Amino acid sequence: MNEIFRKRRNAYYARTFKYLRYVFNDHFLLFLLIGIGALGVAYTQFLQHFSLVWWQKVGIIGIVSVASLSIGKLATFVAPADSVFLLAKESEIENELTKAVRHSLAFPAAFSVLFVALSAPALHLSVWVLGLWLLGLLIVKFVLLQRKLKNYDTAGVLDWLRLTADETRRQTNLLKIYAQFTSVKGLSHPAKRRKFLDFLLPKRPKNEAHFLLVRTFLRSGDYLTLTLRLTSLAVIGSLAISQIYFALIFAFVMNYLLLFQLLGLRDAHANQPLQKIYPVSADSTLKTLQGLIVRVFTGVVALEVLVLLISHLTNWPFVVLFGIIMPLLARFYVMSRLK
Repeated sequence: MNEIFRKRRNAYYARTFKYLRYVFNDHFLLFLLIGIGALGVAYTQFLQHFSLVWWQKVGIIGIVSVASLSIGKLATFVAPADSVFLLAKESEIENELTKAVRHSLAFPAAFSVLFVALSAPALHLSVWVLGLWLLGLLIVKFVLLQRKLKNYDTAGVLDWLRLTADETRRQTNLLKIYAQFTSVKGLSHPAKRRKFLDFLLPKRPKNEAHFLLVRTFLRSGDYLTLTLRLTSLAVIGSLAISQIYFALIFAFVMNYLLLFQLLGLRDAHANQPLQKIYPVSADSTLKTLQGLIVRVFTGVVALEVLVLLISHLTNWPFVVLFGIIMPLLARFYVMSRLK
């Protein structure tokens, strides 16, 4: 049994590293370095000019603790077929699940160390206090994972349905992130109708591709929710960052990530056989997709410009220039990627 789960973990890690090569491509690394550099300079200037009082330190400790504990889920690596073929080995499965708690602790532990190290310069705490804080976070996370594992035990019997459903959901959510950067095999996008958004649907679609793509954006997968999340981050960053240059850089990075998310619409129905027999040319489909992406992106940029004008009114020329350049860059970028 130990060998089975070891092979599953290795196969999962190999698949993950395979997709990470496409996630951290040249363009993304460039914008990531720009974003990290901008945030690093802003953080350094903040440390040089400001000093936190006790309640602010407590707030940072609370935010960092919650962020650290929210990262990382229990990775059991069980498969749906295990409820049938490994049912007789349930006691051995429970031993493997106990080991899974320790394996699942490594990922959140790494982020806890990173978050504590980044917040240390602003908190001005001793090494011993930081070490105790980090140790406490690891202990709490271990307890949370153990509690999650016990929830699968119902009267001494494993709840196979919940166990396999949670593991499938965990792996699917991770694959959805990779799907924003490259094509992922075996990833399904369940549709969910949102009636309150039906007024956004075109009454007279230009063609079948227009009909399908608009509904895919509003109903299928995480295109709409990820768009809202990235837009919210850009808006919050525009309000929170006082210097206009860093605020524009942060909004630029969020917009770049948004384009990645929207470009995934191109392959959303790549495995749909009926799409190949539609009387619509490939060029027409790409133009329809380009128009949809540019319209959504322009709306997002318009909202960001409005927020930037409210928070940085004295620097309105830079904000207006940002609002003009971003849709143009997006149009050329989308055209180059959809060729």
